[in-house]
Amino acid sequence: MQSKELSGNFEIKEDRLYLSSLSYGSIKCDGYIELSYPFKANLNLNLTDIDMDDFLNFWIKDKGYDSKGLV
Repeated sequence: MQSKELSGNFEIKEDRLYLSSLSYGSIKCDGYIELSYPFKANLNLNLTDIDMDDFLNFWIKDKGYDSKGLV
C-alpha cells in the first residue's frame, strides 16, 4: 500500500470547521461542516483518478461484482 499525504488548511470559527484546499491522495475538499446539531455541511469534493472498484465499495455495501477502471 502506497502512503499518502494529507495537506491543507482548516479553521474553526463560529461553530464551523472550515476546510480549505484539503487534499488526500486523489481527493480534494473545500467547504465547511457545522460542529453542532444538525451538523450541516457544505463541501465540494473533487475526485481524480479514483479506482472504480474502491469508489463503488465506498457507496455500495456488499457489492456482488468487481469493476475496473478509473472514475
